[in-house]
Parts: sequence; C-alpha cells; structure tokens
Amino acid sequence: MRAASTAVAALMATAFAAPVNAAPRPPLDGVWKTDGYGLVLSIGNGCLRSYETTSISCLPGEDALKRLGTDRDGAVRFGADGVPTLTVRAQGRDRPRARYASAVADIDLVRLRALPDRCSRPMPKDPLTTFDVFWTTFAENYPGFAAKKVDWAALRDRYRPKANARTGDERLFEILTGMMKPLGDNHTGLMFCGSAHGLTARNRKQASRTRWTPPCRRVARPGTTVRVVTATVMASSTM
Repeated sequence: MRAASTAVAALMATAFAAPVNAAPRPPLDGVWKTDGYGLVLSIGNGCLRSYETTSISCLPGEDALKRLGTDRDGAVRFGADGVPTLTVRAQGRDRPRARYASAVADIDLVRLRALPDRCSRPMPKDPLTTFDVFWTTFAENYPGFAAKKVDWAALRDRYRPKANARTGDERLFEILTGMMKPLGDNHTGLMFCGSAHGLTARNRKQASRTRWTPPCRRVARPGTTVRVVTATVMASSTM
C-alpha cells in the first residue's frame, strides 16, 4: 500500500510539473481589459493590439504597437516609429496599469482568459449599427448622465428613427451630434473630416495630433474609429 501511495504521488507530481524546457511567460503577455473605457489590449510577441469593445461590438485598433523598451521602473513602452503611445506597468499579480502618452492618470487592467468572442467576427457596416455602437459606448462609459439630468435612453428613442440603411456620412454625423448636444460637455465631442462638435479648441488640437482621431476618409462605418475626447471617459464610436 505504501509503495502504491508513493507511485500515485509521483504520478501526480509529474502531471503538474512544468516542462523542463518551458520558458516563463512574460508577466504582461496575455489579454487585458481596462477598468472602464471598454478597451481590450492583447500583448504578445513584442506587440500590443487594441480593441474597442462594448457589450454589442468589438472594433480592432488601426495598427499593432511595437514594444520599444523597458524603463528603469519596469514600465514597458509600446508605440510606433519609435514614438511611445502608451506604457504598461506591472502592479502585483495580474493587476498592471496602462497610461497613454496624452493621459494624466493610469488605467487599471484586468486579465481576461481570451479575446471576447465578438472580436473574432467582422462588424456589420451599416449606419444603424454605427448608431447603436455609438449610443452603447456612451451608455456603458459616460458617467455624467445623472448629474446632467440627461435621459440617454430617451435620446436613443428620439434619434435612432432618423437613421436608416441609406443614411449618408454627413447626415449620420448630424444625428449623432444632435443626440450629444444635451450633454453640454465641452470635453466630449465628435470629429468628422475637419468638422468638430463639442470640443474645446485645446481638446480639438489634442485629438488631431493623437490616435484619438483617424485620418479623414469615408467614415460613419464600423471599422473606422473616431474617439470621443473627454476628461472623464474615453468613449469610442464608429463614425
């Protein structure tokens, strides 16, 4: 009996032992979700890919960022063309923090087992989907509705019937900015081919020189990203 117990223990130890040649995975590698903002970051093979998510959508970022190096405090820099876009810093087990180059505060990250399933499916490219993703992004991230006494659900019911499958880019921009107007928040806005709604001159300049706003092209379709710049939420839409 003693010999059998010893054999079982040996088998269990073998089953759970790490492979001899297995290299430890870098602590920041994996899939992470920001605590708020709906951003998912996938880190691996020296690159970082971002995804803008809501409960109904997942939009991949434009380009993967390359690992540029590690600071003395352990923060890992990611960017493009040698210019850092954000840093990720370990803060204990599975609780790192990220900070964008243009931000003034860190964002907590939570580890996910894998990318959300919706990130593996292409997004529809119709104006109604664009409207729904835009509305949902605010609904899930913007904290000021109660303080501003804005009924965001009622605004959806009012403005969504104005859009349909044939709605053009400029008209959809008008619909979305009309829905945003009751917020009265000059730190939150929407940009479209040089036109801007709700942004201060300072924030408009910041948006135009960072990844928060894409190059002007055919927009108002999922897959192209317009960021909503705000002091309290970085909401993303699919204009």
